Amino acid sequence: MLRFGIVLVLTCLLGTALHAAVPTPEGRPTDPPPPAPLPAEVEVAAYLMDLLSIDEKEQTFQAEILFNFRWKDPRLADRHTEPLRLIEDAVSERLQTIWNPNVQFVNAVEKQTFNQALTLHPDGTVEHRVDVLGRFSTPMDFQRFPFDRQRLKIMLESFLEQTGQLRFTIDRDRTRADPDSASGDLNLVGVHASVTQSAISGWNEDFSRYVLELAVERNVSFYTWRVIVPIMIIVMISFALFFVDIASYHDRVGIAMACLLACVATQFAISFSLPRISYLTPIDRFFVWTYISIGFGVGLSTWVKILESRGSANWQRVDWHSRWLSPVIFFAGVAAVLI
Repeated sequence: MLRFGIVLVLTCLLGTALHAAVPTPEGRPTDPPPPAPLPAEVEVAAYLMDLLSIDEKEQTFQAEILFNFRWKDPRLADRHTEPLRLIEDAVSERLQTIWNPNVQFVNAVEKQTFNQALTLHPDGTVEHRVDVLGRFSTPMDFQRFPFDRQRLKIMLESFLEQTGQLRFTIDRDRTRADPDSASGDLNLVGVHASVTQSAISGWNEDFSRYVLELAVERNVSFYTWRVIVPIMIIVMISFALFFVDIASYHDRVGIAMACLLACVATQFAISFSLPRISYLTPIDRFFVWTYISIGFGVGLSTWVKILESRGSANWQRVDWHSRWLSPVIFFAGVAAVLI
């Protein structure tokens, strides 16, 4: 009987120990409520360390950002006379024992965390600093491409706490970026942070959302000298057909077709860097106008050939005026479609 009682006591003690060791579904042994007064304010500072790449076709970008989350929990006050600083694995372990905002990156496609630190101040202030490397999805507007500006967004929310329990605020003095941050033909021109609310439709739940916007501007000179100017030269070469004798009509058509194929090949190469969009960008309109201009030159040559074959005396005058009228119309159209 005594042996049975001892076994029973040991079994109960073992069960209690195992229950205490098993974490809760939220990933930590305890889940304390947010600190009063509600909603708890979490101040966010962000520093863009590097804008690594921008994939316009997938509408994603990769960046490295240093975030600093700061909140105050009076329940942690007076536990230390000096600030207590923890790093790396010790941070994750300590965050499981105290309240924290449980931040999630809403539009992250991929995310890695490096070099995190946690500082507990004697007055209960908590600072969590974390270096994040991630790839984020963001909608892009190409209606002014290649003269466009994009706003790349990184969005944060709490996974658990709704608006009535947690509210993000912005540390504007420390929301900055490395001035040398750039990616390809896009240059960083500004960083802006805002706080909005997001709701889950049909769930009657809304959350405070922190949005970091990176304003980037396209380097127009790249497309000017690599695309627009070469294509304009090709079109001008196509107008040389008016200086070929009309008796060599087939040579005129051959010049126009060669120039047309060069323009098509250039546009085809550019199309690989953009998503399939339903509207025409300025560069699309520019290419359409080049096709029309080259076709216009072939049409005028055909008209001149018909007049010449019919013995009309006007064919030489039409051919001479076409030499100078075609370039003027072309450049006027280029100004219209690009501006």
